[in-house]
Amino acid sequence: MAQVVLNRVRHPSFPKSVCAVVYQGAQSGRGCQFSFACNGAMRGRREGGAWERAERIAARALGGYVMGQVGNATHFHVTSVNPRWGNLM
Repeated sequence: MAQVVLNRVRHPSFPKSVCAVVYQGAQSGRGCQFSFACNGAMRGRREGGAWERAERIAARALGGYVMGQVGNATHFHVTSVNPRWGNLM
């Protein structure tokens, strides 16, 4: 997810900062690009180990680490979510 966020920052169709990308749509009522930005998950630490892992991943991504499988992708979809448009893609 970190790489997707950074790919969006670099892409001309998206906001130009990490925070603007993460919170895109959160204030408009049109829905969030990332569910954790609107579901309250970012209000505070819940699992110290997970938070520290997220910090390490963010630091690596901001430092230039790239996952080859992700490439320049600007979108991702988890299999646990089943949107109504899913069968059209």
